[in-house]
Amino acid sequence: MHPAPETDAAGGLVPRPSARVVLIDDWTMERDGVIHEVRQRYYLARVPVSEIDTTRMEDFERASITGHRWWTAQELAETADLLRPAGLAHLLAALLADGPPRHPVLVDG
Repeated sequence: MHPAPETDAAGGLVPRPSARVVLIDDWTMERDGVIHEVRQRYYLARVPVSEIDTTRMEDFERASITGHRWWTAQELAETADLLRPAGLAHLLAALLADGPPRHPVLVDG
């Protein structure tokens, strides 16, 4: 299982009805002088494909996302890369060990 960000627009993966929101990350961002309130939802789900569809990405996403790939839990735990949400490797380990929480966990991105 993988915690997958809500990716309908950005990645082409639409969560199945059985997928559960396990993490929620609320944050703000500024784009073109406008402040946006963002609620990022992370799902725990098995996905039938590993290809990511980037055709529906917005221009700012294409400009800021330089690549993508699937990570193993071990790779997440060992990387020095900046991951979002903060503590992702620990959060994934808990999800894999304990299963999804009864209610989504609010995280600080």
